[in-house]
Amino acid sequence: MSTQLLLTVYDVTSDSFKIKAEADSACTDWLYRINQGTWTAFTTPDGSGKFAIEELADQVENSTYLVEAKATLTVAEGDDIVIIAKPVKITTPKNATAPTITAEIVNVTEDSFTVSGISNYECENWICIINGVGQFFPPGKSSSRILTVKGLSQKTSYNVQLSAQRVYNQVVGQSSVASIETPGFTELASVDPINFASNDITMSWVAYAAGYTHKLLIKDENKIIVTISDLEGLSGSQTATMTAGQRKALLDYTILRQSFLATIELQTLKGNTLIGSSSVDLAIEALSGAMLTEVYDEDGIELLI
Repeated sequence: MSTQLLLTVYDVTSDSFKIKAEADSACTDWLYRINQGTWTAFTTPDGSGKFAIEELADQVENSTYLVEAKATLTVAEGDDIVIIAKPVKITTPKNATAPTITAEIVNVTEDSFTVSGISNYECENWICIINGVGQFFPPGKSSSRILTVKGLSQKTSYNVQLSAQRVYNQVVGQSSVASIETPGFTELASVDPINFASNDITMSWVAYAAGYTHKLLIKDENKIIVTISDLEGLSGSQTATMTAGQRKALLDYTILRQSFLATIELQTLKGNTLIGSSSVDLAIEALSGAMLTEVYDEDGIELLI
């Protein structure tokens, strides 16, 4: 009586696989061993005695295994025969787990930012994807990378995502999308009517970033009449203070014209660099001679009446 034992290895992953031994006659004592180790009984033999299945977990990725199986066949004469399957050699694949990438954006300015990428595995081919357009990091293998992106537009929204390829298995991972908006020049929202009884000019502006200084210009078309420098502040109501001489210059200019439509321009500067400017138009009216005398009597400045 000839009986064969067929051994099959299937469902192979990086850390597990299954084995099945089959015979064309009923058998007992179904055993297997791995890499010529100890013979171990199958834990799930079939009730018919014709096959047995075993799942082997907690294996090592990218490793080779020699699988063997045997069973005992009882023949009619009462003799037991051990039948042995042809060994099967398999290699578990590498772990296909993708790297986990996180992105952090720091040092955001009106035209640049720095993106920091961190991975839980060593990666290469790092790419920074900005509004759908990819930009490679300098070549290198690392679990963390830093890239400064320049040449951006101010007051613009950017969606930033990082991708990187795990060195071990070449699987690509991506970060979630981080959204930022670059700051820009401060916008002048409104300017109160100028009251020549005071040196103060009251206005409201919207600031998009701290650390900038501002310069206020009062202009008649392209002619600059008054310049007030080194203004600072966040969004909201602001006050720019003219010197007595500036107030007199503006008043004298207005008296000669009775009134004029001035351009009030707010310049935003980073150091000495102009970031941008915004402006509003404001009608400036001259006061009566009596009112002018009252105004300049307070400062002791001679008026042109």
